[in-house]
Amino acid sequence: MAAAAPKELLGIGSVLGTSLKVLGSNLLPFFTIAILTISPVYLFLYWWAWSESVFVSLNLWQLEIGIVLGEILLGFVTHAAVVYGTFQQLRGRRAGFVEIVLTGLRNALAVLAVAVVSSMLVMLGFLALVVPGIILATMYWVAIPAAVVEKTGIADSLARSSDLTRGHRWPVFALFLIFWVGQGLFDRLVESMFDFDGDYNFALAVTWLMSAAITALGAVVSTVTYYHLRRLKEGIGIDEIAAVFD
Repeated sequence: MAAAAPKELLGIGSVLGTSLKVLGSNLLPFFTIAILTISPVYLFLYWWAWSESVFVSLNLWQLEIGIVLGEILLGFVTHAAVVYGTFQQLRGRRAGFVEIVLTGLRNALAVLAVAVVSSMLVMLGFLALVVPGIILATMYWVAIPAAVVEKTGIADSLARSSDLTRGHRWPVFALFLIFWVGQGLFDRLVESMFDFDGDYNFALAVTWLMSAAITALGAVVSTVTYYHLRRLKEGIGIDEIAAVFD
């Protein structure tokens, strides 16, 4: 039997507004966690630039793909930590930096497992004429918060995200589109403000900071979306959802 249409659609403005408030109130801890989490990728890039003989057998495109995938997967560890900090903020509490980090580490393996599978499925979807990838990315938009909050495994987290987004896929797609288009515009703005030619170290440092900011924001938006979807579809409040962290 088909699910009944939701009475109220997910509010894009509400999700984005709440996300920016949460990020603004936790900018330092979330940003710091994101910088530290993705640091292995950028430290490796500095090291590789200084060492002429490192990985000479690898083609440049292979190295670039590995770096992108590594940064994406490490970013999901940030996501695990930010889920906790976001829910504490939504319920009117302020989580400490150590609390956020420890929660992220406790959930890191589970989140990485969900992230690897969902990312592979989305990637395969994009290879299959793009549209299937967009659909899958929309379906799995809240898989990570579901895994952290509900302690579900890989298949259950993906199924849970698919179920929560059902009936709200267009607003979720709009969030997905706004986020990625916004990221592209932000990149262009930064490139226009700085001259990166000939200064690899400076360019890499700015890219590191930009990537950390985008990672933190993406994690907050996904978590806030998950909260709003549960509120709309299940009528459940913030205290009930966040009680799992008590």
